[in-house]
Amino acid sequence: LKVLASAPEFYPDLVSLNVVPSIVDLLNHDNTDIAIDVVQLLQDLTNEDVLDDNDDSARVLVDALVDNSALELLVQNLHRLNDSDPDENAAVYGSLATVENMIEVKPAVAELVCEKTKLLKWLLGKIKVREFDSNKQYASEILAILLQSSTVNQKKLGQMNGVDVVLQAVAMYKSKDPKSSDEEEMLENLFDCLCCLLMPLENKERFVKAEGVELMIIIMKQKKLAYGSAIRALDFAMTKYPPACERFVDVLGLKTAFAAFMGKASDATT
Repeated sequence: LKVLASAPEFYPDLVSLNVVPSIVDLLNHDNTDIAIDVVQLLQDLTNEDVLDDNDDSARVLVDALVDNSALELLVQNLHRLNDSDPDENAAVYGSLATVENMIEVKPAVAELVCEKTKLLKWLLGKIKVREFDSNKQYASEILAILLQSSTVNQKKLGQMNGVDVVLQAVAMYKSKDPKSSDEEEMLENLFDCLCCLLMPLENKERFVKAEGVELMIIIMKQKKLAYGSAIRALDFAMTKYPPACERFVDVLGLKTAFAAFMGKASDATT
């Protein structure tokens, strides 16, 4: 099967021979090592480098994976993997990569995986962890992908207290900068998530109630790396939502904003 991972033209045969259900069922195996091997196989089979220029074969495979509950079993398996074990840590990454690859082939998977599984809950739990690691970074990236083109996912995450969780994750950097380029990328992903979340009206309300306006102003005052991202988040929050504008004025946000833009003007003239 690993040999087939480099020959996507045979994927339709793989599906017609009813091999996919047998592969997917092994994600449920009591032996975690077997499940880990299956995750690696699925990651290889759906790898975008392999599927490039093989659109029809890719769709056939992804449709079969969805029909055979691969999304549900991948996410269930995530909950039993331990990040402290190197092999299981790699399987966490592989599981997220497989979901991302499936979305690339079939964008509808972005809503399907949130409808059918508890992936959003798992991702929120991951970005809440204070310590930075590569899987926290990847979790932030997957979360941004799930939110970027789906109002349904934006609203669902808002109902799950997602606005508050993302604000807490961002708040870790209100007075410090990321220590590496990977951590910097994660912070950008978190702000992408926040801006996507701020598109539905009800999430703007949640943002204001969670004192998101105040947090963004604090970040602006600190003038750390997240400075520009905080301005962008405020823009999303206040667009077509007067209560956020009023809160911004009430907490003296204009003073901070004027200082920011005057500073830019001064830089431009020097």
